[in-house]
Amino acid sequence: MLTNPGPDITTVRYRPGQRHVLRYRSTGDAPRLTVFAKLHRPGDPARSYRTALAVADVLEVGGGALMGARPAAHVAAGNVVLFPQVEGIPLSSLLRRNPSVAAEHLRRVGMVLRRLHDAPDHLASRLPEWDAEAEIVATVRAGEHVVHLLSCAEKMIADVVGRAGELLAQVPSELPVFGHGDYKADHLFAGARRLTLIDFDSCRRAEPALDLGKFLADLRWWFSLTGQPGLGDAQEHFLEGYGPMPRPRVVRARVYEAIALLKLTARRVPLQDPDWVGRTSTLLARAADLLRDLTRR
Repeated sequence: MLTNPGPDITTVRYRPGQRHVLRYRSTGDAPRLTVFAKLHRPGDPARSYRTALAVADVLEVGGGALMGARPAAHVAAGNVVLFPQVEGIPLSSLLRRNPSVAAEHLRRVGMVLRRLHDAPDHLASRLPEWDAEAEIVATVRAGEHVVHLLSCAEKMIADVVGRAGELLAQVPSELPVFGHGDYKADHLFAGARRLTLIDFDSCRRAEPALDLGKFLADLRWWFSLTGQPGLGDAQEHFLEGYGPMPRPRVVRARVYEAIALLKLTARRVPLQDPDWVGRTSTLLARAADLLRDLTRR
């Protein structure tokens, strides 16, 4: 007796105690279907599901070139949100292969973020709030192991965080808006017809400069991996897509770029890298340089 084979199940990402992402791919002769299941801690999936739906509604206005990944279902009993496969490949893959080809995609990345920041207030009304102090605390926590393993790191991180705090205190902040919270190239899928934003677990109410600084630092990271020129042009393409903004937002975004560079250095440079010391020291020094450059302007 023939039976239908079950789906192929693959772990995409696993963070103990936080979330688990599984990929289900159908088997058999029919066209294969792919669904991603995000398993959350109790209480988190309902908010993530609502937020993803709201973001999809906001981004789909205007012809479909910009989209948010729309969830297929929320399974409350299992703390699971299901998502269909989205079109395209992660923007990070394009940046890793050839950063110069991503110019138009980067303009769209800026457009997506601006549309979220300009969204109606109700989109962020039920989200937790995040501010400069919380970001600095999270950054210092992320770098705790670096301080223990690299002799120069404690002073470098303290100097950057201290100077960043001083600069942020001098420049007016803005009222919080809807923030993605983890806006990076891994979470943007570039397809032939559209750019799709994914991952809404970190969404929060925050000043716009936080998302901007995070993505500017993310671009800096990918260019540091390839060693190719063109970082300045890539950042400008992104900012052009985002559009005009008040001067304080620009300045604060650049400060947050330095802070975010500290955090992603601590999280992304693998300890098993033979050049861990060199890469980490270089990126920490660049974060300090960013603030010095900003002070001179």
